[in-house]
Amino acid sequence: MNAFDLAVGSVFCGAGNNERLLAIQLQALDRTTSGFDHFVYLNNADERLFTRSTIVGASNVVREATPGHLDGLRALCETFRNRTYKHYLILDSDCFPISQNWLQTLELAITRAGKGFAAPARVENLHFFPHPCVLYTSNPAYLEFEVGEGVNFLGESFSDISCAGPREMWFPLLKTNRVSPHPFLAAIYYDSFYHHGCGTRPFGMRSATTIYYEHVLPRCAAPEELMQQFLTNPDELLQTLRS
Repeated sequence: MNAFDLAVGSVFCGAGNNERLLAIQLQALDRTTSGFDHFVYLNNADERLFTRSTIVGASNVVREATPGHLDGLRALCETFRNRTYKHYLILDSDCFPISQNWLQTLELAITRAGKGFAAPARVENLHFFPHPCVLYTSNPAYLEFEVGEGVNFLGESFSDISCAGPREMWFPLLKTNRVSPHPFLAAIYYDSFYHHGCGTRPFGMRSATTIYYEHVLPRCAAPEELMQQFLTNPDELLQTLRS
């Protein structure tokens, strides 16, 4: 029997920030939900940190390796499909809800739009597919991930992990920062979720290597600076981004 109506799952890797990232995510969930069960898959991470979580699997593959992260996401989905909840939420380890009514807002929006699941569309990274940093649904049939092939807005080919639900059932969450110190990092989606980006690995995104942002990035906050702000005082950073 489940303790709560909401199941939340994340993949954590063996990064030095794990303890802080876990604390930030759990504190945010405590503030914005009436209760949740927390599940984790550990890629080379210290299981002693996860005393509030149910560990559904573990490996020695680091986060940066796509197969290892995909294995973790699939293990979480399999666990959720074998347990009956009203709501399911999968988050990157540097991602969490920020709005007190995010769940009600998403449920209403998805229902009114006739969709089945919500996930960010990271158009700021020059592509449009359901990004796995957030997957919310009330239907476990949409708990699927895959490595998809695509072409970005510049016509360049790429492959990335994607939510695998039918695109016609996808409710896209777009970036809604009022203040944006960086094109890709410190992003707020649908005024409901914060995703730091590159929270467990060195900064590196495909769009940063293209000509598109080369005139913008020199004037943006340094990734190291943003990471320090995030880890030190996430509430203060969020207030800045939303003000």
